[in-house]
Amino acid sequence: GAGAGADGADDDDEEGRLFVRNLPFRTTEDDLRAHFAAHGHVSEVHLPADDLGRGKGFAFVSFLLPEAAAAALKALDGAPFQGRILHVLPGRRRPAEGANPDDPNLSFKEKREAERKAKAADSTGWHAGHVRSDAAVAAAAAKMGVAARDLYSVESQGAGDVAVAVALAETDLVRENKEYFAAEGIDVSAFDSSGAEIKRSRTTVVVKNLPFGTDEESLRPLFEPHGSIIRFLLPPSGTLAAVEYNAAAEAKAALKRMAYRRL
Repeated sequence: GAGAGADGADDDDEEGRLFVRNLPFRTTEDDLRAHFAAHGHVSEVHLPADDLGRGKGFAFVSFLLPEAAAAALKALDGAPFQGRILHVLPGRRRPAEGANPDDPNLSFKEKREAERKAKAADSTGWHAGHVRSDAAVAAAAAKMGVAARDLYSVESQGAGDVAVAVALAETDLVRENKEYFAAEGIDVSAFDSSGAEIKRSRTTVVVKNLPFGTDEESLRPLFEPHGSIIRFLLPPSGTLAAVEYNAAAEAKAALKRMAYRRL
């Protein structure tokens, strides 16, 4: 009969990804990242946790380059770490998460949604300081003391006046949001930077593209099912929020489930 030999098993290996077990429960993602980084650039550490936020004794460490993972495997398998002997194995290929944007059977809408979700966790080009145009219109209307629809009235406003008012309102919103987060100890320089060297929190999810006036009462319940929230920040405009979880795995779950969700 048919059987799977060594070649068949190797097909399931994922280059650059390692499975690490026999970890102390106190081990953190930062501990693992620092320990494995001696062998190459670590692109991701996944440390599953229980309901109390404690590690389960195993983790997945992904390297940018497969040869770095091979070097770490050779050097660290059987080596001591925090009082235990590490068991390091080649990682198995992860099951596909969601649709593949390259799937020819997807409709245009499905393909676009898959591409957007795939980019949701990518820090490159991350621009959380942006606010949506209708939020800027609502903010401008609030400052002028008129209804948003009245801004578009050709009888009361010229097209140039509307464009200027909205542009100024958007600039004010971005500035006010940044001042709010800076006062809360958030490094807002990361909001506008696309640099790969910017270090961002792995326990915090930034929620952007919110309508003007979004409140915590309506937004927070959407994020509570994904983990233990230790800080929820929402500036007065309600156009941008930051949700900090107790564990990185919780933030990752929230990002995966909430990316591009309509409110």
